[in-house]
Amino acid sequence: MKYQADDSDSPWKEALECYFREFAEFFFPNMACDVDWKKGYDFLDKEFQQIVRESEHGRRLADKLVRVWRTESLRITDSDGS
Repeated sequence: MKYQADDSDSPWKEALECYFREFAEFFFPNMACDVDWKKGYDFLDKEFQQIVRESEHGRRLADKLVRVWRTESLRITDSDGS
């Protein structure tokens, strides 16, 4: 059975795009504090659709993909500090 998208979730998707930072801060506060909000974020709808087409395995539970940048303080370094 293929999942048929309908327009009932369009308002939610629009709201998520308009208020993504607020959404992330409310629902995922630990993740949100690690995001460098000054660098912005990108919705990767075309890239997500490509992934979905390549792997048609059952019902999708997510249909938004967002790229965020982590804060510099989280940069992982080698043991020698580089």
